[in-house]
Amino acid sequence: MSWPASGDPLTFGDTECISLRSGARVIWEAGFVMDVGGLVREMLVQIRPDMSMADPSSLEICRFGERFALPDGVDAALMHPEAGRMVVPLAEAEAAEVIATALRDTHLFGVVPSFDALRLELWLRAQLGSSYTWESAPWHYQPYDVEDLAAGVLIGQAATGLYPRAAAALRQLGMPYNTDVLFRYFDVPDNPESRHTALGDARAAYALWQKMHVTSGFSIEALNVSSSTVALILSLTSWGDTSADVLSRLASLLHEQVPDGQVIILESGGSLREADADAMARAGWVRSTTPPRSDDQAQSATEHR
Repeated sequence: MSWPASGDPLTFGDTECISLRSGARVIWEAGFVMDVGGLVREMLVQIRPDMSMADPSSLEICRFGERFALPDGVDAALMHPEAGRMVVPLAEAEAAEVIATALRDTHLFGVVPSFDALRLELWLRAQLGSSYTWESAPWHYQPYDVEDLAAGVLIGQAATGLYPRAAAALRQLGMPYNTDVLFRYFDVPDNPESRHTALGDARAAYALWQKMHVTSGFSIEALNVSSSTVALILSLTSWGDTSADVLSRLASLLHEQVPDGQVIILESGGSLREADADAMARAGWVRSTTPPRSDDQAQSATEHR
């Protein structure tokens, strides 16, 4: 089972604004990475903002003077995703219609997406007027922060004790989250030139989403075990409703990574359900109440007898 369900429309978005204040005319750039069932497309739009609302620090952070590319007389445009140049000039209301159509019924993801969603909604309402027919916004009302999701994965992995790098990363995470820590932990490529650009930040959010799913899986490096034995520690008090099918799939995954190895189950309290025990037996798993010892440990024990 996967979350979200396969085929759910996902949009990873970001906006660049001339001010931290909310308003209908503060956005000047909006970038989106849209994934529908694995089919990915991108969109980059620039909009002429109300410069009376600008503050110098915001303009500097997003490099507005360097990157704003609309010529005089053009209020909005579809931009080339790589070159950052204008491709299709648009009236501002046309740009709003393009974005509203692209985001209709999608699940919106980002880094602090509530910031972008509020300003996008205000701008869409102002531009579309009576044709704005949504009760809240074109996208699903619940946005998702990929940093929250990634931090949850990191916290969970640190709690297991099975991921050596997780505890160190968690100590550095801080509040608000240190984005650099999350990107390093999940191995998200960092390009300083793309930071604080709408499409660059949307791509980074999408990359973090993809990487956290990979890092969340079982792997030899993540579990910190030898290449000859995979030890899966089960706390049977919380094992609960695990099905035989899940156990069989997990066994297959582990055996793919260590084809000649032995999977040892370390039971910690509780009792194993018969269905689960049967699944383990079919998969060739060995049940044990004590952890396997390395050759060095076994030799040391022999010497001290």
